[in-house]
Amino acid sequence: MKVNINNSPKDLITVNDMDIHFPDEVVRHSGVDLNKCYHCLTCAGGCPFSRATDFAPNSVLRLVQLGLKKEALECSTIWICVGCHTCSIQCPMGIDMAAIMDTLRHIAIREGAAVAEPDILNFHRDVLHSIKHHGRTHKLEVMLRYKARKWEWFSDLAVGIKMFSKRKLHLRASKVEGMMSSVNLFTPNRSEWLMNKPNGIDLSYFPGCSLDSTAIENNLSLLSLFNRLGFNLIELDDWNCCGSSSAHSINGEAAFYLGTRNLSLAPAGRPLIVACPSCLLRLREAQLKLFNDDSARREYEEMWGRPVDLDLKILHFFELLDGKDLLSYSENREKRLEGLKFVSYYGCMLARPPALRHEEKYYGLMEKILASLGAKPLSWPYLSRCCGTFLSVARPKVVTEMVNEINRGAKDIGADCIITACAMCHLNLEVRCSLKQKIPTLHFSEILSLGLGNTEHRGWFSRHLVDPRPLLRSMGLI
Repeated sequence: MKVNINNSPKDLITVNDMDIHFPDEVVRHSGVDLNKCYHCLTCAGGCPFSRATDFAPNSVLRLVQLGLKKEALECSTIWICVGCHTCSIQCPMGIDMAAIMDTLRHIAIREGAAVAEPDILNFHRDVLHSIKHHGRTHKLEVMLRYKARKWEWFSDLAVGIKMFSKRKLHLRASKVEGMMSSVNLFTPNRSEWLMNKPNGIDLSYFPGCSLDSTAIENNLSLLSLFNRLGFNLIELDDWNCCGSSSAHSINGEAAFYLGTRNLSLAPAGRPLIVACPSCLLRLREAQLKLFNDDSARREYEEMWGRPVDLDLKILHFFELLDGKDLLSYSENREKRLEGLKFVSYYGCMLARPPALRHEEKYYGLMEKILASLGAKPLSWPYLSRCCGTFLSVARPKVVTEMVNEINRGAKDIGADCIITACAMCHLNLEVRCSLKQKIPTLHFSEILSLGLGNTEHRGWFSRHLVDPRPLLRSMGLI
């Protein structure tokens, strides 16, 4: 039998064995109703990396619907997918395509299917190896293991040297002391063996691995900003990696356990502030499962020896800024950013999986706040384009093409800089840009701190791979 997936002769697939139970298996593990899809191709048009895949997202879903298990598990699309949720938020039926891709990867690994993108799987495994041994990602170790596996000793050497010079890579790993003392979060099938101005407000704070390593300047500027606003961000003691893209991509149980361990460390009665959009998503997904699943709550209490705090508020730092008159924190209400033309880059942070679709997305917050301090926001089409996340390592050419397009777009409309609130986006926009004339990228907390008159910025801008200091000096901000 012949099945035409994309209405093109080159996409004809010979079906030798249809697995009629496969669709039910995917539905059971993903929680997604496959029959909602009527193949409108919205997801195919929205996917930022469709040029690198063999099937559009809806075509993969169609493979599943038809029971074409081998074809679905062995396609490259399930590995190229970065889980940015662009397809999910555009889908008129609210289908969580990222959950389907996660499920297909998990099944492929469990059943030993041929992996179309082994480099991506190896990268995820190297990340999880680092988390397993240190509790957090040690970026240098991950890169060395990955490059050694491919025998590509000198690829990205210039990038690595530059990151060392900017103190974005560290020789020693930042280690979590108590993470592995009580349970092994990475044991497969673990469930089988373990059935308007505040006044000094204290807030718990989860920085995440990037702000602890490659984006220290983001962390420093964020702490400085909220200290000025009267908030005391208290870092969670002995926090661990949220799992990043790698855990949910190939080990869903580990992703949940890593998230719940961090939730167990949060003191009761104090909101938990998260800086990284990806970390925020992982922690909220873990909390949502605890809300909805009695067995997950029982397992949590058995694992961590304490009851689930269902009243814990997990907040992105945007939520502390929304609605504030930030100009009132600037001496003499001076608009210090007057004359700065910028574009906002949210990346994937405006997207949510369908289960979290009702949460506030804070679209336009950066533009509104920086405009109140005198800056001029420019409109552009790349505001929510994915930066590529882990594909920056596993498929750098694909990401370079995307990053160059984003940087070129900002420059073409006359922007002085790109403003982002994501450390991963910040790094990818700098490290994978190959244009001769590069445009500076600033973290939102950096430019906002300068806009409020902060002069304590030592160690921030010297860490940038694209130096923003000439621009900032020309405007009298440093």
